[in-house]
Parts: sequence; C-alpha cells; structure tokens
Amino acid sequence: MATYRPCTLRVHVHKATDLAAADFALLRKATSDPYVILSIDRQRFKTPVLLRELNPVWEGCVYDFNITQGDLYTKVLDIQVMDEDDLSADDIIGTLAIPLAQFAKQIDGLDSSAKMRSYNLNVPAEFERQKVNSQLYLSIEVIPGEHIVDGSFVPRLLKVQLHQAMDLAAADFALLRKATSDPYVIFSVESQRHKSPIISKDLNPVWDNCCYEFHLTQGDMFTKVLDVQVYDHDSASDDDLIGTTVLPLAQFEQQNEAKRRSFSLSVPDEFRKQRVNSQLVLTITVEKPEPVTADEEKEATIQKMQLEIAQLQASSRVLVNKLGRQMSLPPAASSPKAGPPPSPSRQPSIETEHDSTRRALVNELHGLLMLPKIEKFHKFKPVTQDAYASKLEDEIESLKEELAKQQQTHALAHQMKEADEDEVLRLRDEIALHKATLAATQKMMQDQLVREELQAQEMERLKIFTRSLSITEAPRPAMSPRSKSTSAMVHDDKAADDASMWL
Repeated sequence: MATYRPCTLRVHVHKATDLAAADFALLRKATSDPYVILSIDRQRFKTPVLLRELNPVWEGCVYDFNITQGDLYTKVLDIQVMDEDDLSADDIIGTLAIPLAQFAKQIDGLDSSAKMRSYNLNVPAEFERQKVNSQLYLSIEVIPGEHIVDGSFVPRLLKVQLHQAMDLAAADFALLRKATSDPYVIFSVESQRHKSPIISKDLNPVWDNCCYEFHLTQGDMFTKVLDVQVYDHDSASDDDLIGTTVLPLAQFEQQNEAKRRSFSLSVPDEFRKQRVNSQLVLTITVEKPEPVTADEEKEATIQKMQLEIAQLQASSRVLVNKLGRQMSLPPAASSPKAGPPPSPSRQPSIETEHDSTRRALVNELHGLLMLPKIEKFHKFKPVTQDAYASKLEDEIESLKEELAKQQQTHALAHQMKEADEDEVLRLRDEIALHKATLAATQKMMQDQLVREELQAQEMERLKIFTRSLSITEAPRPAMSPRSKSTSAMVHDDKAADDASMWL
C-alpha cells in the first residue's frame, strides 16, 4: 500500500543578471526582452516580460507546484529564460535544470531555510561570443502537506463546472467582420473525456449548466492531471487549438470548499502576436465517500460472516442427511431451522462422538465432488471482541502477500531492465560492426579508384608510345655518282636479261 504525502514547491523568481542580448538594432544598444518559464513535468508557469533589460528584476513572482514527497527524489525543476520576439520565434538565452532532491530535507524539518540563491544559466552556443555570466536568483521552499495513506480503491468523484472563458485568441478572420472564434472546451483525465457545447463567434464565451464528472480513486488524485484544451470550431477544416492548461489533481484533494477560480491558458505560438491573456473560469470539487466508523465496519463484517456460516451449516446438514438416507446410516441429529449461529458461549463443540460418521459422510461427498478428504474438523473462530485482532492479522497476511507480489514484480522489472540493457549493448556492438564494415568497404572503393586512375594513366602513356612508333620513316639519303652508275649498269643488265627472255 503506497503512501503519498502532498507537498507544495514554492518558487520565488527575484532577478537575473548579465543576460545575453538577442535583439540587435542600428540606432540602439543590443538588448533582450526576457521572461522565465518554470516547469515540472506538465505543470508550467511563465513570468511577465520585461522589455529591453539585460538585468531584469521581477517583483511578486511566486509560483506553487503541486507535487508529492516521492517527486522530490525523481523530478527536476526545468527553467528556460526566453527573449520575446514579435516577428519571429522567441529565443532561448539561458537554461537551467534543478534536481528537487536537494530540497527533500525541508520536508522532514532538517532544513527549513528558503534563502535566495544564485544559479548559473547555461547560455546557448550562438550567444557564447558575448562572454556573459548569466545568473538567475531564486528562492525555493518545500511546504509539506498532511500525511495521507492512499487507498488505491477508495473512490473519488471529480466534478468540473465550466463557467466562462475570457480574452481568447481569434482564429477566424474575414474581410467584412472582426476576427473571432467559435470556442469549445475538452476536459480529459486519461481515457475519460468530456466536450462542452460550441459557442459561436465569441471571444468571451459563457457556458450555462456545464458540469462534468470523472470517476477516479484516491491514488489517481496524486498521480494524474486534468488536461484542458480550448478549440476553435471550423466547418471546412480542422479545429484550431487556441489554449491549453494542465491542472494536477493533487491540489484539489485537500480542498475544503468549492471555489470559483480562473486558470491561465497557454496560447499556441501562432496566436501569440495577438497578446491575449486567455483565462478559463472553473469550479472544481472532489466528492469523497463518508468514512465508515470502526464499530459499524466491525458489525457489518460480523453479520456477513454469521450469515455465511449459517448458510454453510444449512447446506452441509441437507447434504449429510441426504447421503445418510442413501447409505442407510443414522442421520445427523436434527436441528432447528437455519438461522444465525448461537452465541460463542453456547456454541457446541464440533469434535463430538459422531466425528467418524460425519467425516465419513463428508469425505463421501468430497469423493463425489472430486475434492480432497478431510482428516480433522476445525472450529471456527468465535466472533468476540477479539475479532478486530483477527481482522488485523488477516490484513497483515494480505499485506505480506501484496509485498511478495510487489517484490516479484520488481524482480521481473529488474530482469526486463537488464535484458533491455543487454539488447542495447548488442545493438551498439552491431552498429559498431556495421560502421567498421562500411569503413572497410569505403577504403576498398577508394583503393579501387586509385588503381583505376593509375591504369588509365598507364594506358595513356601506352597510346602516346604507340603513336610515336607509327610515325612514317624518314626518306633515304641521295646516291653518289658512282653509286648512280653502278645502279644504272645493274638496271641495264636486268633489262638485257628481260629482252633475252622474250627472244
């Protein structure tokens, strides 16, 4: 059985110093229009915007986060310092994440101080050239709530009454009329979802008799949130989201009386140029069942047990008498009509002289029903003033069983986590192998390209050499007169030989 202790984390934003400048102009010094966004999970708060200030000071900016004691050891406070821009998206000029575990001592009274401290902001890379030392000054305090033991099955009825919305963003534009919206609201807690009626052409709509119910448990009140979305209805296209907010249910568990409250809506980026301050007015109540006093609960349990015992005794007597007649055995002593069992002082002992006969009959019945035999009768515990102690013993046993189940679940989750880690390591090794294979393949391809280039150069050299060999040979040198006469004589002799052949 889990124990939840609600807490309030109160964050006071004081000032910031030496912020980065994100707005540049020719006629004035570079500056910023800073504001701070604080968030824990889906809870989100935003400070006012201070124009043209690198050392802003915020006054009265105190924000309360609804958390549990367990959140102090698992969650962080996420902080973003932004520069507002009218014509483009806002710039992040500093970030910070503060683990809540350092404030856990405050809930036990070990450290009750909530002094102002300075926190160093992480400056984005595009502003590092300015060499700023950005600091944010905060006071953070943990306010413990009442100790609550969670009953996972104790019912809670969450009622949300929708009254009105104010200063909504306009999503429908026309030439001949003023821009407006057709708003409606969607409330949801996980799978439970409700939708309000549509109010046509109204930026300050009012709803009448719009009340929605969510069936939850006490455990849900400390682990779930109410998700609120305001839409503009469009017939020809998808509906536009014009406002959202997330309300942790823990803040309503300890609420003593119903109050009509206004909740700020976060406006999407495409409508921020309208500079609206959208608000949603709701009344949220939690109905709890009336607790049953210990005496009434004990009496109801005793009556239920007595009725069950009487029914079992009546059924057993009927079966025993029927089997006794069939087996020609003496039936059990008749008794008056079934009713509430006698008082503990007059309750007869089950162990009597007819025990063997009774056990034989009952075991015969168990044999027909394929049930195990009974070796010995056991007395019921008398319903006396010690019933409460017996109930506590049973509850302890059930808690032990629940603890064993939780330990088994934890062990199984641990095994699954180890299996996931092994799978991650295997995938990392496989990725490394693929990277090595890819690198080797790329190296082989580069070597192949180098070889092909060398072969092309060699082929080019061979072509040049071949062309140099195919050039026509140079003409022979001129003959001397003597050589010419010798050649003429040879030619004449050859001609004479040819003539003699013809003759």
